[in-house]
Amino acid sequence: MPPGFTHQVRCVSELSALPEIKDINIRKALNALLGTSWLKVEPTIKSAVESALSSNSDDTVGKDALTDVWRSAQAVEQFGGILTEMLMEFNDLSGGSGETVDKLPDSVYNAVEAAHRKYCTYLDSFGQDEVYLKKKVENEIGSILLQIKQRVSGMDPKWSQITLLGTSGLSGSYIERRGIVT
Repeated sequence: MPPGFTHQVRCVSELSALPEIKDINIRKALNALLGTSWLKVEPTIKSAVESALSSNSDDTVGKDALTDVWRSAQAVEQFGGILTEMLMEFNDLSGGSGETVDKLPDSVYNAVEAAHRKYCTYLDSFGQDEVYLKKKVENEIGSILLQIKQRVSGMDPKWSQITLLGTSGLSGSYIERRGIVT
């Protein structure tokens, strides 16, 4: 490896690290939640999650996992809404096809930097046992941040740290979670 380069290994298929969930309703709600977009969580999934969380199940591990995922989904939905509005603002500033690209006002640039800091801080808050959750957040929020990055020139190199799962490692991916029932 050339000097000055660091070697990072990203584990893509870590969904097997999900905690063991015994209660079938909690497992179904968790799989449905992991298999959907968190930018706008469907009402039926919200209802299933809330129902599973309010059940009298003795599966505390499952309830704790579902609670953590649900809180993250709500945070992503709220933060993603803000980022989507920011993205639409960039589209308005640059025109539909980018014909009016100009230097961003400092206030807008500072807002983008603040959003990036918040994203990085949130990702850093996940523990080693929450790799599956961190990757889901990276996928959901990272996609919007990359779209913002594409519309803003002169961003700090730290923006290159934004990653996405993309289509690599589909075995054990969130796409498969949608169909898992048991």
